[in-house]
Amino acid sequence: MKLLEKIEAAYGFKHCHWIEEPHIFQTSSGKKRVMYWDDRELMQWHIEWRDHIGSRYHVFIDRMIKTEINERYFSWNQKWITVHDEIEEPLVFSVAVEQWGEMIAAVLQAGEYVPCNTNLVQKKELDYTSYVKKLGQIKKEKREKAKLLVFLIPDVKKRYVKSQELFSKVRSPLPIIDNISSPELGKEVYSNLYLKGTNGYPISGILPIKAFLLTCWKTYGPKIVEKLLEEIEKHCSFKEQYGKMLLAEALLPLEWMECIETIEKAENDETIQRSLIALEEKWERSREFSAFILKWLQPVDEKVAL
Repeated sequence: MKLLEKIEAAYGFKHCHWIEEPHIFQTSSGKKRVMYWDDRELMQWHIEWRDHIGSRYHVFIDRMIKTEINERYFSWNQKWITVHDEIEEPLVFSVAVEQWGEMIAAVLQAGEYVPCNTNLVQKKELDYTSYVKKLGQIKKEKREKAKLLVFLIPDVKKRYVKSQELFSKVRSPLPIIDNISSPELGKEVYSNLYLKGTNGYPISGILPIKAFLLTCWKTYGPKIVEKLLEEIEKHCSFKEQYGKMLLAEALLPLEWMECIETIEKAENDETIQRSLIALEEKWERSREFSAFILKWLQPVDEKVAL
């Protein structure tokens, strides 16, 4: 049986045809999207995490549509299949800040509540000394290209040490969340925010939330980010629970580390030059963002300092 026939039989959809095979198809009740899963346990976590958010908060999230026998998935060709509403209308962020605040709070609260096998959680070791060693090799091979990276080392070390100090003070366990790192994951349904999930492995901590806020900072400016933080705070004790963690994530010199990784793999000078230009821009943005987060935190914790 072909996949679309299987979907029609399982869900009772009518008049199905592919729009973008094998992902998007049309039905008499609108466009739908197929997600393919190799890891059943990962899929099950996504189902439970989204169901928790969708059933307990006044928000719309990309939940798996139920089959006619009330299942959220079915098996096909040695994979697991879930079907979702395909929402394409972009959401104007500036008019949905309140909804985003509630959504981010819901994401974090679900991350604390929904259990997750630790084997599923993404882990990436970001050890400062290992990147210094990588930079040493780059200096040998591309001395001129490494000048900016070397120049930044004192500030990189300062940021890294401070971030690790803050991480050591963070309470455990950390929330386990989907990689909700961009406002582009938000779509509009009848003037409401509809959050599209990913099919990636969950992340421990709030790095995606920091990335989300930093993207908003770059795109919409600090006033919008401040308003968003206020909206999140209305629905959970974000400043008290996650403030130090957010500052730790902001201080971690990821842009420097990512630039080293890019140059290490670069096949031409043009790629290297682009990554160095991007580093300068990201470095300044991170500095301003960290200072902003510190200022936002200080009424609660006057002792935190950059």
